[in-house]
Amino acid sequence: MKIGALVNNLGSSQLSYYIINNFNKVAGKGKVDPIVYCENVEKDCLFAKFPTMQLAEAWGQEGTMIATSLSTAKNLVSYPSPQKRLYYVWDLEWLRMPYDYNPLLELFSSDSIEIITRCENHARVVENTFNRKVNFIVDNFNIEQILDICKD
Repeated sequence: MKIGALVNNLGSSQLSYYIINNFNKVAGKGKVDPIVYCENVEKDCLFAKFPTMQLAEAWGQEGTMIATSLSTAKNLVSYPSPQKRLYYVWDLEWLRMPYDYNPLLELFSSDSIEIITRCENHARVVENTFNRKVNFIVDNFNIEQILDICKD
């Protein structure tokens, strides 16, 4: 099973820690082929036992792709090849920055992408803001739950 994560970077952050830690659990085990695509290259916060590449390389990726930010989700929606597109809403970043509502609504309303949040509170905010039911709640990028979602 191919699974790719689209991230801003793998530098020092909670998200980077959980992605690397969880992908390391399944990398090289034969059943799962994880890879991370970064918008910006920084020194990884942990040693990654899987490939990391520039975001531009994700365009033709097959399998499951998981966006982790608004910018990576916008890219993911435009990619032609993924069999499954997921947006893991790790951070409610639009609450801290000025964003136009209509492009956000268009992204969150897209039928081509399933929404995952990291907690019930984030799910309620997404559902109340965009009138979109969250598909899954997964705490701290739990790889077992992510793999179950990918199998569906």
